[in-house]
Amino acid sequence: MSRRTLAFVLLSLLALFLLGAFAVLSAVSWYLAIHPAAYLTEPDLFAIQRHDPLLNHNHSATHSATENEKVPRILHQTWRSEVLPERWRQVSQGCKDLMPD
Repeated sequence: MSRRTLAFVLLSLLALFLLGAFAVLSAVSWYLAIHPAAYLTEPDLFAIQRHDPLLNHNHSATHSATENEKVPRILHQTWRSEVLPERWRQVSQGCKDLMPD
């Protein structure tokens, strides 16, 4: 077998391996993909705030809802760095203002 033939066979095997890897990874990526409709957008968040009576600004601060709540009111906020982006600061502060306890 000549060098040229051997190189062609090895390159063909490499191409088949890469094509197979691409096909498998594409299928896995498609299977694990999250549909864009599942993401919460800013308009969705503001719509939730407008229609949820617990998030309504007119909700009485003296009313203690903790008697009926099964989950304690703990606000968790995470971000990949110490600095929250400007577009989310208002939302974060709004949640803190609505739930001071």
